[in-house]
Amino acid sequence: MRKFITFTFAFLFAQVLNAGTDIKQQVQTLESNVEASQYNAEQYKKNYEISTKNLQETEKAIKELKRLQLELTKNDKSVEENKAILDKMKAQIIKYKQDEQQDIQKEQQKIAELKAVLKKLEDNVTQREMNIVAYDNKVKEIEQEKKDWEKQDQKMAELKKQLKDKEVETVVQNKEWSAKKTQYKAEMNKWNEQAQVSKTRYNKFKSLEK
Repeated sequence: MRKFITFTFAFLFAQVLNAGTDIKQQVQTLESNVEASQYNAEQYKKNYEISTKNLQETEKAIKELKRLQLELTKNDKSVEENKAILDKMKAQIIKYKQDEQQDIQKEQQKIAELKAVLKKLEDNVTQREMNIVAYDNKVKEIEQEKKDWEKQDQKMAELKKQLKDKEVETVVQNKEWSAKKTQYKAEMNKWNEQAQVSKTRYNKFKSLEK
């Protein structure tokens, strides 16, 4: 975004002519007034052009920020759906684990009652314990994946907030540049009028030298 031009006023206001005032001196003063007025008018013109460009840039930035926010909102639904699927998978696996644990208890009871089939039941227990370990590992993987999705959700929320804050900041800048544009235009018109008045006076007193 461009910065506006700063400058100091060099305009010299002509004093009321007194009796016996030197005409040549008055002509020089008015000539200085013409130059100062034209200089100020040109500076305000440059500031007016800069404020106009900055106003256009802020309006373009606001549109882009709104578009990005809309895209992030669309992604929210996908994140929630994936988390819901993972929760269902986790619940099903926990149920499998509970079922296996119940079977272990039943089969361990049978070991005491059925010595003949002890080896087979012990093998079943071993296998089922391995299944539990695998299920526990899978649950850990799912928990980690859920955390990853939650982090992504948090990042999206932070990004949305940053975009919203940037939009608010840009809107404020837009309003400021709009106000400056109006102000600079008024000053430009004022100094153009002053330059015309000073030029008319200058020409009038210049003719008195002849």
